[in-house]
Amino acid sequence: MNRILIPLAFLFSTQAVQADLSVSISWGIPAICTYPTGELSAYTSGGTPPYTYLWSNGATDPYITGLVAGTYSVTVTDDLGDQAVASTTLDPLAPEANVFAFEGCPNGQLGPQFRMMGQGGIYYVGQVPITFQDAGYMGDVVTGNQPYQEALYVSNWNGWQGTPGTTLDLPFTDAQGCAGIVHATIPEPFAYPVPQVLTVDGACSGGSNGRALVHVPVAPNNWPHYIDLIRDGQPYGLLQEQYNQGQMFGETPLTVERNDLPSGTYGMVVYSRFPDPYAWLEDYFPTGGYCADTTWFTIPDLGYTCGTVSGTVYMDDNLNCAAAYNEARVSGQVMQIEPGGYFAMTNGAGRYQTNLPFGSYTIEQPSAVVDEHCEGAPQPFDLSSSIHTAIRNFGDTALLPRDVSIHGSADFARPGFQTTINVGVKNLTPGGTGTLTITLVFDPLLTYVSGLPTPSDVTGNTITWALSQLGSFGHRDVHASFDVPPDVGLIGTELMNTATVGIAQAETDLTNNTIALDRTITGSFDPNAKEARTSTGQSDALFIIDEDDWVDYTLHFQNTGNDTAFFVVITDTLPSTLDPATFEFGTASHSVIKEMTGQGILRFMFPNILLPDSNVNEPKSHGSVTFRIKPALPLLPGTSIENTSNIYFDYNPPVITEPSVLVAEFSTGVLEVVVDQIRIFPNPATDQLSLLRIGSGSTNGTWQILSVDGRVVLQGRSEGALTTIALTGLTSGHYVLRAQTNDGVLVRTFNKHN
Repeated sequence: MNRILIPLAFLFSTQAVQADLSVSISWGIPAICTYPTGELSAYTSGGTPPYTYLWSNGATDPYITGLVAGTYSVTVTDDLGDQAVASTTLDPLAPEANVFAFEGCPNGQLGPQFRMMGQGGIYYVGQVPITFQDAGYMGDVVTGNQPYQEALYVSNWNGWQGTPGTTLDLPFTDAQGCAGIVHATIPEPFAYPVPQVLTVDGACSGGSNGRALVHVPVAPNNWPHYIDLIRDGQPYGLLQEQYNQGQMFGETPLTVERNDLPSGTYGMVVYSRFPDPYAWLEDYFPTGGYCADTTWFTIPDLGYTCGTVSGTVYMDDNLNCAAAYNEARVSGQVMQIEPGGYFAMTNGAGRYQTNLPFGSYTIEQPSAVVDEHCEGAPQPFDLSSSIHTAIRNFGDTALLPRDVSIHGSADFARPGFQTTINVGVKNLTPGGTGTLTITLVFDPLLTYVSGLPTPSDVTGNTITWALSQLGSFGHRDVHASFDVPPDVGLIGTELMNTATVGIAQAETDLTNNTIALDRTITGSFDPNAKEARTSTGQSDALFIIDEDDWVDYTLHFQNTGNDTAFFVVITDTLPSTLDPATFEFGTASHSVIKEMTGQGILRFMFPNILLPDSNVNEPKSHGSVTFRIKPALPLLPGTSIENTSNIYFDYNPPVITEPSVLVAEFSTGVLEVVVDQIRIFPNPATDQLSLLRIGSGSTNGTWQILSVDGRVVLQGRSEGALTTIALTGLTSGHYVLRAQTNDGVLVRTFNKHN
């Protein structure tokens, strides 16, 4: 009896927890109009598996496809014979598509204003052809060779109407009369990424050694683009091969250097690539069908008597005289070629190239930091009608242990305006620096506004940036902006600023880790100017031969036009009184590319600087760049070191700075005491110039105004704290003021404008 009751009790217990059999139906893909596109799934629970299915259309799987609109039911039977039934109605849906703007022509002048592309196929447009209610629109579905490669193409014969952002709902009927709708949003006017031709250099006749440096910014719509080259009307391949999604022209800013171009006139034809998932459409819409934009440049012909020298400068860590992939390249290295005084500079990849007249030469790197150890320097080479190219690589070893240097500039300071201090740090040696700390102590008269990058700490008048390390020959800039008090009585006041750099690695030379960045508060000034400051800072007009070592030049520029400047290029043809081999880059207000070519021609290029005009954003309309250089030796007393720069805003004619002038003198030729408490203003001056004594004392004494060739053009006596000098009769130009008082002598330069 007990043996019977126990199993029954167990059976009763099991049946008590068994859930009832049930089934439900869910939609998968809807039924479009009358087409068999619908999908349904049956979901079963409870009962005793396995289950069998029987749909009202005779299907026996839990998942059924190819359904037209209608009512469907399913009966599920479990292993014990229990059944459950569910039903649903698959409603018909209208075809519905979304399309998005693709390439077009500005104002529709050469083609459609823009085109629209979207997902195609029966789910979106039914069966083609489709007919829009508005006869101005047409649509088609393009099909590729792979599954799911279907794209809806929509265009408008009359141009797309509506302001950007307007949503258009375009009713249509398909081939079977099914009604559908296409949604489109009017985009902003289509705009290509516009290439910026930063520099071009000529090519030798019959050779392919011309050079162009081109920057391509991000496209307004971030679409990927190709750029074809056309030379003298014939196809010349791509500007650069770019095929990887996310890395193409238009998707990311790219700077391309081509140094293999023959002479001729080139067009850069920019056209869009279909973005994913429509890249396969390029097989159906050939390049010739696009509306494309073109930028032109010309590679000059240098004649038949020149050739090319090129090479790579690298740190030969393993001493095998071969550049390994992981050996640092030496960037920004000046290369000196003799005879003739020619120069080149290595780029970020340590590569240099320049064209020279036929002849026999030597090339070397005049560096105190690295030394070529494989071939010895200088390295000889020949260029002739039978030898058009020469390759000279430099495998370097370090001459110095770890060392960094600091450079900087303080922009013009005017009462009531913002001013900026720029600081740059250069790793002069191979290897990492460890953590980098930059400290800027600014004048208490200034009010801190912002820093870039954001400082780690701002306490009182001290700003600190704690930054990651610099790699081999690396460079980094920091910037800080300040408000100058709106007090015209401060004109002539000296702002005292100091910047210091420290690194985690040990340094043997700390003399180049601190820099003074003083700036005198001035009134009106020429915003495009070139300033010179000697290493001792004793004078703005004199280079003291036995005391000064080098000159720091600061090039200031400002967009005073009425539109944004997209790129800026500055050229500086160094005079024979300066030694290009001693060039050392300082710092810049914006990202810059630097070059040296020919017999000492400097180029500073600011691609895609997007410098606003001063009417829109005065503080952001300024820029600057600095460099250090030594005079050419021997330097004789009375030598005038005069330097001028050309500033190009986009493709406009250059703005030419007034020359900065330094006159070489021995220290015994000037008074030992230099009056630093006297200020001159305004600079530039028009009708008059004022001498103001700061603090106690007077300006009693004599003054002279000299032209740049040393002639005295005006002179007189000064009395009291303020002396005003009439400049009537002086022509526009650059002048030197020499004022002698009981305390010493003051020498200052100024500009005269009519």
